[in-house]
Formats: sequence, C-alpha cells, structure tokens
Amino acid sequence: MKKFLLIALIWSSSPCLFGAEKVQCQTGAYSKDSDPAGTNIRESPNGKILTAIPSDTVFSIIGYKDGWFEVTDFEYYVHDSPDIAFAKRMKHKISGEKATIPGLKGWIHRKHVDVHFGISSPIRVRKVPDEESILSFLLRYPNPEGPDEILECSGRYLKIKVKHRTGWIDQFCTNTLSNCV
Repeated sequence: MKKFLLIALIWSSSPCLFGAEKVQCQTGAYSKDSDPAGTNIRESPNGKILTAIPSDTVFSIIGYKDGWFEVTDFEYYVHDSPDIAFAKRMKHKISGEKATIPGLKGWIHRKHVDVHFGISSPIRVRKVPDEESILSFLLRYPNPEGPDEILECSGRYLKIKVKHRTGWIDQFCTNTLSNCV
C-alpha cells in the first residue's frame, strides 16, 4: 500500500506529465509576424482566439507556460488607412495615432515575441534570472535587431538564444520606434 501511495504521489506531482506551472513575469516585448492578418491572441495556450494584433504591437508579459507568454496592455501605432481598418475590424480602441485593447489578457506563442538591443552598452547575459548570477556571456557588440529567439521569462528577465548560446537578460528595448538609448 505504501508503494502504491508513493507512486501515486510522484505521478500526480510530475510537471512532465501534466504540463509546467505558469511562471510569473513582469517584463515586456512586442509582436513579430509577417502575416497581414496579424498574430492571434488566445484565451489560453492553444486555446480559443480572442483577437489578433499587428506586428510591432507592444505589450506587457505577465506569465509564461509551455512555449506561450501571457500578455496584456497592448498598444500599437495606426499610421495609415490599412492600420485603422485593421484596428476597427478587430474592435480595438483608437485614440489619435495609437490603438489599444483595454482589459484584454491573453496568450501569444513565443515565436511571435521579440525585443531588440537598441542600446550601445554591452549586454550582460546571465546563467540564471538573478542580478547576482554569474555571467553566461557578454554581448559586446550586440546585434541591434535583438536575439535569435526568446525562449521564456521569469520575473523581469527573458531567456534568449543568440547564435548557439542561451542565457537571461534584463537589458533590452520593447519600443519598436526607438533605440532605447
């Protein structure tokens, strides 16, 4: 009986069997997608589509789970008639040159999330998401366009892949119209 209970306890608490827990994050990024129909924002990872956002929409990241970022506070620029038509079709709120999606919280797949290194100083890439962590490597002359991939988040840090190396950063730019210098 004790063996059965031990096996049942291990089985029920295994994150590999039931998916990882959501990680809390307090950071930001923007969308990247060449599809003119936009990037889907979903109710849950792989869930029902709530709306779509155009490429370069800035948002807050509040969580991460299984390749998906939980996002909110969406904002993007509407420069011309197609941008305005997109915002109206999606029922986003337009105010001046910006569109927002008040109150929406949803999920976006990590392949559609980006930041850039529009800053001139070296980027410290850490082994773990902690400012006291040792450096994994230093990007002395970072590609201003940003990392190859954003893999996950934890707190204010993003785990990135640059070439064949990975690590955690908290120095990046989420403003698509600025170099954040």
